[in-house]
Amino acid sequence: MNLPVHPHDDEIDLVALVTTLWSEKIVITVFLVIATLLGGLYILVSKVEYEIRLDYEIDTGPPFRTGERVHTDINRKFFDEDIFSLWKESKPNSALNFKLIDDPKVIDEFAFEREVENKFIVVSPESVLVRTDNAGLVLEVASYLKFVAAKISDVYQAQATKQRALVDQLPDINSSTRILAEELTIFDRAMALEDYLENISDGAELLLISRPMEPVITSTPKRLVLAMSLIIGGVVGVMFVLVRSALRKRSSAINQAAN
Repeated sequence: MNLPVHPHDDEIDLVALVTTLWSEKIVITVFLVIATLLGGLYILVSKVEYEIRLDYEIDTGPPFRTGERVHTDINRKFFDEDIFSLWKESKPNSALNFKLIDDPKVIDEFAFEREVENKFIVVSPESVLVRTDNAGLVLEVASYLKFVAAKISDVYQAQATKQRALVDQLPDINSSTRILAEELTIFDRAMALEDYLENISDGAELLLISRPMEPVITSTPKRLVLAMSLIIGGVVGVMFVLVRSALRKRSSAINQAAN
């Protein structure tokens, strides 16, 4: 015996779907309320996170040090506790302490580097990010960065002076002779060192540090949290209603077949 074919059996009955959702509107509303309450609780307990960017650029660097290597020196010396201690001696009342600058994650007495997003201060080429809205603290970070740059500049100046003396001791050679990795002539090298030392003696600094930018909120906005809570609550509520309705229909069909 051939069973009748219903070509639309697999199609979604939108009227039945809407009717099911409407009949279960109270359940869906409960999910929405619960999700909204959870979102509001998250907003209450979560801390608003800020970030202030401090831009800087290399102004007067030595001819024997590329910009990339200068940035490497800055990053290394910035997190040097001895350098920080020297700065702190002149700023004893500063709220900035070394733990804010370098706070490793300690596990079983071993210190591990934190992920960048978990660091309070992040030094990158041409900028320093400080995760705070405290402008005064950021100004102290700028003061410390300037101190670090001055210490590095002192080292560069000593190296430049030493190299300039060595160049002066070289015998006269023809202008086509090349020295050093940069392939500069001895004359060009001497002039570059001379210009650098002259600029430093005139008060030129290694870095130019800009004023701090306005604080930026980096945590999730409250409105977005509430909106996402409503969306998630609504989706979960609808899915719950549809799954429960499908299970009920299946159970009813099994019971009818058994009878």
